[in-house]
Amino acid sequence: MSKRDARCAVLLAPALLFSSCQTPATGPAGPGAAGLSSCQDESASSVLEEKDSDIRRLESELAQSRSDSARVRIQSEASDRNLQTALDAALARCAALESELAAARSEIARLNIRPSEPSELEEPVPSNAQPRSGVGFLSLFRRTRTRGEDESTPADPPEAIALSTKALEAGRAGRLDDAEAAMKEALEIRRKALGSEDPRVGVSLNDLGMFYFSAGRLGEAETCLSSAASTLAGAARGERMHFAVAQNNLAGLNAVQKRYAQAEDLCRQALKVFCSESGESHPLALSCRLNLGLIYLNSGKLKDAESTLKKCLALNESAPEKDDSRTVLILNNLAMAYLRRGKLEPCEQTLLKALALSRNNPNAAPREDATILMNLSACLRKAGRADEAAKAEKEARALP
Repeated sequence: MSKRDARCAVLLAPALLFSSCQTPATGPAGPGAAGLSSCQDESASSVLEEKDSDIRRLESELAQSRSDSARVRIQSEASDRNLQTALDAALARCAALESELAAARSEIARLNIRPSEPSELEEPVPSNAQPRSGVGFLSLFRRTRTRGEDESTPADPPEAIALSTKALEAGRAGRLDDAEAAMKEALEIRRKALGSEDPRVGVSLNDLGMFYFSAGRLGEAETCLSSAASTLAGAARGERMHFAVAQNNLAGLNAVQKRYAQAEDLCRQALKVFCSESGESHPLALSCRLNLGLIYLNSGKLKDAESTLKKCLALNESAPEKDDSRTVLILNNLAMAYLRRGKLEPCEQTLLKALALSRNNPNAAPREDATILMNLSACLRKAGRADEAAKAEKEARALP
């Protein structure tokens, strides 16, 4: 997955790509930012444990210093100059400890990390487009007829195509209200002109559902994506990829809401269609298999996650079209499966490989390197290599 703009895939609606841990959103709205899986809960947990330990130590020292101060204060009443000096030193130590304790608590508040909670999946993006700020969605019915249709099949209304293009441009410009209005109008035009069961209506529903998903309006997203899958379920064999895309996106919606059993079932169904229609090395099949691995990872099925991501990596390496960005995604998340299974050596080696690949990718964003470095820090800390972990974390935090 490169960082260039969306490539037009004539007959395929956008598919979902998500990761094992949500990172802060860079767009105007959304449940998370698309891109590399951060999975920083392991590193954050270690940071919080260290901060909690510091706070307990400081509180203990502060209590002791206050006790010393009280004792010295009583003794100082004898006007002993030495005791007065000791009192001043004890009070200064109290002040220093209070300042250090306040700084530690401020750092805890700044981190605002909840390591005990399951990691989230990242925001969906079109599988044939790259993560970017703003809403990523495409209208992909750019021909007058879809494959297998004869001259009696109604053409896609030109006004609906124009509105879909307008929605795309508005979304890229951050005019989300205009984008939503254009998408809804295009959908209604297609319903009236083509009928509610036409696959182009299903794709329009999918696009609108992905728009709502990106905006964090999950209830509306679920309604649209469920309707899209239902509409596309009866698509002819040559058009089954549309159905798989809707199933894949619906799986992502369920996963974000931690309904992992439903997400797994939907994702497996989608993967089966992608593989049968286009082969296991097709970009959509690879993205869907990655998604399945991430569902396993987030639901705690670590052995399944590892095996699925390993297969995804092997298929990706043999794919006709090399995509370094996707390779980095797979490597990073495979490393997280290793980390959670306690396989620290393969975790470290996999993260180093991902980092080298990301640094050599001119289209990679700096935050991708930062994510990998934070995961590497977590791995090194678990291995008892605190100094190296701190160095990796410092390097990550220095990146924009």
